[in-house]
Amino acid sequence: MLTVHLAPNLSSAKSIRAALDAADAVGSEVVMGRDDLSCGPLDCGDRRAWWNATFTGDMGMRQAALWESAEPGPRRSVGPAARTIVWVSKHSAQEYADYLFLTTRPRDHRLHVIDVTAGSRGPANESIAAVASLTPAEISTYLGSERALDGAERTELAQKWARLRSENAPLRVVSAASELVSAPVDYFDEALQNHVSVAPTPMPAVIAAVMAEHRFQTGDYVLQRRLIDLVAAGVVAAEGDPRTARSCRIRQAEQ
Repeated sequence: MLTVHLAPNLSSAKSIRAALDAADAVGSEVVMGRDDLSCGPLDCGDRRAWWNATFTGDMGMRQAALWESAEPGPRRSVGPAARTIVWVSKHSAQEYADYLFLTTRPRDHRLHVIDVTAGSRGPANESIAAVASLTPAEISTYLGSERALDGAERTELAQKWARLRSENAPLRVVSAASELVSAPVDYFDEALQNHVSVAPTPMPAVIAAVMAEHRFQTGDYVLQRRLIDLVAAGVVAAEGDPRTARSCRIRQAEQ
């Protein structure tokens, strides 16, 4: 039987594939997510068109198909007979959003999950912020630990996704209660402005500082988009084109 591992992003797909290869796991395919459902409208009709029209800067991934094979050869058909395993850390907004989405489709597949949320790593036993942060060696310790989602749990998760979809907010973040919740488009604005000073600061440094404060809550492309909008609104000032982050510096706007 074909086993399909659904990796939430490219980084996790590479690590899962490497771990499977090291374990000589035959009959396993890795399919990776190519969207970030923690941002943008969920009921806009054409996510790809929205993505490419919104994220005009040079940071982050370019939108392609929602899910695609991470294998070098042509993708095999994933039918109901395939054993499907979803990887997730609920500390990551993107991974949590993808997980909720996947519980809704296709319903004829029996879904399994490897949830690393409660795991820890390193001598300090720090929590695992995202599957994307795990090395192949760390991934290998989770192989074979999947559990099947029963109908009641899957229905509950699908209801959470239906609520988020109906709210159709610009952003989704993980709350203090460890739930994925809707957030306004300016959710990270205060954090961005806190890292903008009178002296011009490279845009990537501003974005990196906010991402360090809000680990795996958003992508660099989302924060770049917000800085582009804040520059246009005169809230902050830019030296250079903010669509080209690596050659742009951000400073406080003159009062």
